[in-house]
Amino acid sequence: MAIVFPVIGAVAVFIFYTLVEGVFNSGISLIASTIFATGFTHAIFTDGVTKETYGNPLYLLLILLFLRPTGGVRGAFLFALTSTALALTHHFTPAVTVAILFSMALACFISEFRRGSGQNRFSFLLVGILAAATVLYYLVYARAGFNIQLTLSDWLSAASFQTVTFTLAAFFAFKKSNHSITQTLLECSTATVVPLIITLLTAKTSITPGAPVLPSHYLVYAAPLVIDSPFIVLGYDEVKKNGNGSASATLFWLAAVLGLEGYAVFGCPDLGLGLAYRTVNFLWPPLALLSAAGLHRLYLTAKRLHGWRPVAGLAKTATVAAVAAIALLNIFNVYAAVSLGERYMGYFWLYTAPEYEAGSWIGTANLNQTIAGDVKASYLLKGYFNVEVDVFQGVKYLTGKDDSQPRLLYTYEQMLRNGYVLWEGYSVDLPQNWTEKLYDLNLVYSNGPVNVHSE
Repeated sequence: MAIVFPVIGAVAVFIFYTLVEGVFNSGISLIASTIFATGFTHAIFTDGVTKETYGNPLYLLLILLFLRPTGGVRGAFLFALTSTALALTHHFTPAVTVAILFSMALACFISEFRRGSGQNRFSFLLVGILAAATVLYYLVYARAGFNIQLTLSDWLSAASFQTVTFTLAAFFAFKKSNHSITQTLLECSTATVVPLIITLLTAKTSITPGAPVLPSHYLVYAAPLVIDSPFIVLGYDEVKKNGNGSASATLFWLAAVLGLEGYAVFGCPDLGLGLAYRTVNFLWPPLALLSAAGLHRLYLTAKRLHGWRPVAGLAKTATVAAVAAIALLNIFNVYAAVSLGERYMGYFWLYTAPEYEAGSWIGTANLNQTIAGDVKASYLLKGYFNVEVDVFQGVKYLTGKDDSQPRLLYTYEQMLRNGYVLWEGYSVDLPQNWTEKLYDLNLVYSNGPVNVHSE
């Protein structure tokens, strides 16, 4: 697991490099791959802790096959084979990919219609193949593991967000280019300020139901996205100058993911928090591509300003510094999650040797009863040792909301700092004296960091 899983996740970077090189050039693909490879969410989600390890390479391969189709039966068969593999890996990734590819196919159809050329229906066939594979796998097998029921209202709400973001992408993709320096500077400034304001809001208020108010120092972890923002605007201008359909498809790729992110934050209270942070991972590839195009444009502009050496030198320095800052901050984010154990950065997916030892003891003790513990304990005990865990009984007892003692209770030292994890990274604060509740229980197992108590 320590070797093969990260290698599988890293394959996504090579596929992404090939994809970008086919759309733009090797210079942009190198910058984009650097930003994507160091992306915090990509590193966390594809190092073996989640099924995205397998999903990411396959969904990027599908986009590559979609943008550079071989056509005919051979191309359709290869796409169908990859679609089936993707459907088998994950519940969420195939659905996101369907939205992305449908957005691209519809944009291509509209573009060809505006030019008066014959419409290419092969792209819709590919979308249909992936959608059919996803639905078939869900109906035959995966439905049993998908415990969330989506109503017609949920589907309509998600579709409405997709419609809004697609319309915005179409406006920017099909409008006439305006290369005014003043307007570009204004757009770059706005693109920097808006995500900065949103980031600041997360430290002041809950932006979606159930979302925590983040500590102010978490602004450092959002810095790569803020730095990226002005270069995304420059990248948009580069896409417009490029003029080919594959380059413009990047805008609709981004629009589809933003539509899902908007639905997660504003339209889906039941799924909102988990869906919102998982969707960020899908934002990285199109954002990396657009920002790389902008950074590459800035670097080429510096080369053309060789007559104005101070300005040219400043532009080159800014380009290199921006790429280095984004990469280093992303690497620091991974360090914060893995080594510092930051509360909302995915630490609950990382298990230490004592936690495995405690899980092994519980699994082999033949206790035959449900254990009270948080989500981190549940992932470990249920996934590795097939032990049932009641997530809510533990938090009710430790917070004093239910005085009935659990038959078994699993606690670990990180609870002192990060609280009790209730749902995929969302944790609640425990009372300052919560450890006193443990004095009323018997300590039946301890290895230092992990304790198991009984009534």
